[in-house]
Amino acid sequence: MVKHLRTLPGLRWTLPRLTLDFAPAYAGLCPRSRGRLTFLALLFCILMLSCDPYYHIDFTDRFEWRYDALNPALNPANRSLDPELETSFSFIVTSDTHICGKGMAESFARIEDILIGSDRFIVITGDVTNSGRREEFGFFLYEAGKIFAAKGIPVFPVIGNHDILTGRGRHWREFIGPTIYRIDSGTASLFILDNAQGIFGHQQHKWLEREMRTARKHTFVFAHQNFMQMSDVREVARILAMLENRAAAMFMGHVHSPSVREIGNVKFIIPGTAMGGNFFRVRVSDSGVTFEHGNFLQEQ
Repeated sequence: MVKHLRTLPGLRWTLPRLTLDFAPAYAGLCPRSRGRLTFLALLFCILMLSCDPYYHIDFTDRFEWRYDALNPALNPANRSLDPELETSFSFIVTSDTHICGKGMAESFARIEDILIGSDRFIVITGDVTNSGRREEFGFFLYEAGKIFAAKGIPVFPVIGNHDILTGRGRHWREFIGPTIYRIDSGTASLFILDNAQGIFGHQQHKWLEREMRTARKHTFVFAHQNFMQMSDVREVARILAMLENRAAAMFMGHVHSPSVREIGNVKFIIPGTAMGGNFFRVRVSDSGVTFEHGNFLQEQ
């Protein structure tokens, strides 16, 4: 094929890359050939616009059971906070604990040292485990259970790409449960999402769009991968539109360095990896929401 392409006028061949200059080659074709080529190009564009590849990704085996969380008959109850959140409260967000053994689990557990009286829960935005193995979930649940027993503070995990490396995330389903859920408490709504494979997909779009209509005053969204880098441009636009004027912030992980970005009136925060001690404390009150970065491995 390359041999024939090189005979076309205007084609430049360079190693190690093939560089095409189509204008002279197109002009050199007969009118009938140009018409056929134009028709095929238009047909290709129409097919690309009408067929969303992410729709088909929804129906891999992991996505089939992932959406059990969106079916009220299969997952009738969302997580809860007891007692209800007060008007003023705070919570902790960290990410990428990558627990692979007892040592890493104990390192994450040091987050207990920075908890204060107003802190009500902790969220880990994905890659809770390093490879999604059963024993790694066991280490995580043991340390999270100790924090809850000592402080009464639950830990809500978000599924990440490392959590599905073994069994396509089936151990998550076994030990943690749904990958997508909502928590309502007091004036707050929390949305835990699943983009462990890089995208959210149509079913999750529809669920989030519907649920956001009844979101409470202080709404926070959590996912693992930065959808603005990983998702199709249409998915990015759709998520941004859903969050605008509804969510105070969206927290993500995957990238191990902390960052804060604001689009419209929504903050997009990556807390940074817990392996380096990074966390954000979010303070909520009648006067608004504030975000503070800290390091639980350095603060005593």
